[in-house]
Amino acid sequence: MDTLPRMCWATFRCNNMYHLVNPSWATSTLVGFERGGETVMEKNGQLVEEFEESAGRKGINITSFDEFWFCIHPRIYVLHAFPDNSKWQLLPADKILSPKDFELALTPDSQFFILGLEVVSGKECIYESTNGRCWVDIKGDPSKLKEVQFKHHLTFVSGTGDLTGINPADLPQLVMKTQTPDTVSLEVRLPVTGEYMLRIFAGLIHDAQLKNCFEIRICCNEADPACRKLPIDAGNMGFGFSTTASECGLSHPSQNYATLKCTYSESMEKKESLKFKVDPDMIDDVEFSSEIVGSDEIDVGMTTTRVDQKGNLEILTSLRKEGEFALVVKAREGNRPFKPIMNYLVSTFENDEGCIGSGIAKHLFQAFCLIVIVETHGLMVAGRKREISKDKKLEEKHTLVNEMKGTEQMSLPTPCPTTRQTSN
Repeated sequence: MDTLPRMCWATFRCNNMYHLVNPSWATSTLVGFERGGETVMEKNGQLVEEFEESAGRKGINITSFDEFWFCIHPRIYVLHAFPDNSKWQLLPADKILSPKDFELALTPDSQFFILGLEVVSGKECIYESTNGRCWVDIKGDPSKLKEVQFKHHLTFVSGTGDLTGINPADLPQLVMKTQTPDTVSLEVRLPVTGEYMLRIFAGLIHDAQLKNCFEIRICCNEADPACRKLPIDAGNMGFGFSTTASECGLSHPSQNYATLKCTYSESMEKKESLKFKVDPDMIDDVEFSSEIVGSDEIDVGMTTTRVDQKGNLEILTSLRKEGEFALVVKAREGNRPFKPIMNYLVSTFENDEGCIGSGIAKHLFQAFCLIVIVETHGLMVAGRKREISKDKKLEEKHTLVNEMKGTEQMSLPTPCPTTRQTSN
């Protein structure tokens, strides 16, 4: 805490409540700042042709009014500035942050809150990878999330590991995106041990430029033993059941995972099934098709797409080759061309995360461990969603009580708080 800069901010009382204001941040902004000492591995979601070292720049302050920092909500402001007197956090007693909480807390930028997003994979700014994998989950309002597009930058912190001998062309796309109606999930695959920085940018679909949302540091103590190239660039749609598929009348996918496990055979007699429910009002209006893509070879597999009279869409997939491919599901209305509405990663490997071991026992053990990790992560995310929902209800109740009672009953210090601000 002693290394963080000190600053001053203001508060005023209106309608029996104290409100927080940061005059400096509300009237100026820092542009052109870049942190140096990092090797760019993916930029805007795309692999780089060759590694490039980022150069640090101090940036400049320009005059710019930002109403976000005027009457900022206490639960947001305390992530950016830590008051010397904890009462000035203006939070319920059970939500007061300790100095250690503040040091480790994720610090999202204003764009993150403006878009109504929440990180449900963790509250801290540092993640630990497991078997060379890391998962970041972002929650949003289903009615708004479908209008938000995401991009990311993944960099390797110089001096924390060794990239010598690694060719960018040999790396897979390291971040796999999966989107559901209310959650965007990013699975990060890490090729070497060391530390990484993952920066998330987001904006509305029609925005000309996406803005920074937040960044996390990923500590990797064990590299992913089998990084493999994703068969296609899934773009903003990502892998798994998408909002686009939902808009085409599909619902109730038979599996929640973005990877479809297949057993390959020369005769292609072994088939895997994906099922969906079609909106009864759209059965006669929308036509569906599917194909296997992602390989230069021809005839690596086949798919069959059919809709029965009860409105059940079933896609049967079979492969004659070992590997990972993409199952692209398409739809069209009338005589319009077919357009992709969702993608699934089709894998013949023993487990969809691609663990490779020396010997069957080790291989199966790694597969089992990763399955347990994914399931545990899913339970944690579900619990975090419930916690966020509960906190919002309590927050609304707390605000209402304060408005009714008046904060003059609170024992608060003189309203000229000082604080320590976040270093970024």
